[in-house]
Amino acid sequence: MTSGQLTRYAAALGFSAPEYAVTLHGLGNLSTYSASYYHRVSRDVEAGAKAIYDTKSTTSGIALEVGAKAYLDAAAFVKVCNYDATA
Repeated sequence: MTSGQLTRYAAALGFSAPEYAVTLHGLGNLSTYSASYYHRVSRDVEAGAKAIYDTKSTTSGIALEVGAKAYLDAAAFVKVCNYDATA
């Protein structure tokens, strides 16, 4: 860094509690935004979602990811995920 100029930057904000977490990101000089949510519904079930919006993308829309995890017993669990590139 010889010129002392800020050329790339990003910002993030998050909150976490025992049962859930929320995050917001501004990436790529604040041209791409991401928001995510995680929730521990019960001892055996977890759910989460993530949305991404890119202001420089040639396609309009928000990329959306949704998932869930259920524990069957102490050694086994099932995961379900869905990814939609243009929600």
